[in-house]
Amino acid sequence: MAVASKTALVFPIVIYFLYRSLRNRNLKSSFSYLGMALIVLMFVSLLFDFNIYTSILWMRTLGNSGSLTMHYHYFFQDHPLTYYSHINFVNALSQSYPYGAKSLGEAVGTQYWGEDMNANANFWATDGLAAVGDLGILLASFLLFIVFVFFNRIGRGYNLVFLVLILIPYIMFILNTSLFSALLTGELFYLSDIIFQQYGTESLY
Repeated sequence: MAVASKTALVFPIVIYFLYRSLRNRNLKSSFSYLGMALIVLMFVSLLFDFNIYTSILWMRTLGNSGSLTMHYHYFFQDHPLTYYSHINFVNALSQSYPYGAKSLGEAVGTQYWGEDMNANANFWATDGLAAVGDLGILLASFLLFIVFVFFNRIGRGYNLVFLVLILIPYIMFILNTSLFSALLTGELFYLSDIIFQQYGTESLY
């Protein structure tokens, strides 16, 4: 809700369903089963063409991200790269953000769709393509890997189902915005600190 995500409305249902699905099972095999179920759902929905439901489900969850990433790729081939100045604290030091008052999504959206469009995209597009070009995808992936290593380390010895469920909103978050926005603006670090203090762990800060 902090980032006005419409998917926040269904998170309680999704998290409860996943809790019921994962609580008494091996996590690795459970994710495999969930993946297979999604594949079957995709084929069935496309085969029988449920029109608006198929469109909303697959275009909004898969197609939109791919389309926006492609547009970011084309946009930043002939527009200035941000070199991470789209991150507020970086720009506060460098004062080098090239798009003025417009966010990345607004800059790209204006180019392809109009002034009212905010084409916010995933972290590969924002922290990768917009920051340093195509090679930035590898760098953004490495940054996410570091985050995963961090959470694996601080999550040792705790209930893995609980950790998976509490991080679902942030998984959705990085598919729609910068990884740094998820960590800082979305307060993932702050939330993790609260969680692990609650469980008797030393504060992360």
